[in-house]
Order: sequence, then structure tokens, then C-alpha cells
Amino acid sequence: MSPISDIGAFRTGRWQVEWFMESVERSVRHAIENRLVFDFLAHPSCLGVVDPEFRTIDLICQLVKDAGDRAELCDLDTVAARYRSQVAP
Repeated sequence: MSPISDIGAFRTGRWQVEWFMESVERSVRHAIENRLVFDFLAHPSCLGVVDPEFRTIDLICQLVKDAGDRAELCDLDTVAARYRSQVAP
């Protein structure tokens, strides 16, 4: 999981949605620039309440789209399969 989760940010009552989105944007950009995996963890009962328009999800999708072939949306099974294929003898 890439930090910070929606629970960590919003259950404390101290974060604003804009701060969370900035943190996510910086993390996704860092992952793209450094060829890393960004694993976004969100809970509908939390993120859906504080970001009902899914602006955070839209932001991630737009960053990936803007990155072209340097990034893609996929599930963790795909990440694991690629890793296994790279380290297999």
C-alpha cells in the first residue's frame, strides 16, 4: 500500500480532501518518474464520504493517462506476475 490511506488521512478528522489529493498526486508522480508501483488503498465507507465525486480516483487516472506508456492501471495480480517473470530462473 502506498501511503497515506484514506483511513489514515480522514478518520483523524485533521486532513482536508485537497491535502489528500496533493499527497496522492505527489506519490503517483514519484512512482511514474521512478518506475515504481503505486498501490492506492481506499475504502468506500471513508473516501466515498469525503470525496463523493471521486476526484482522487479521477486524478490518478488522469496522471496515468498523461504518462502515456510510462504508466498503466492494473491490479496487484498483474504486478506480481510481472515480478515473478523477471526474477524466475
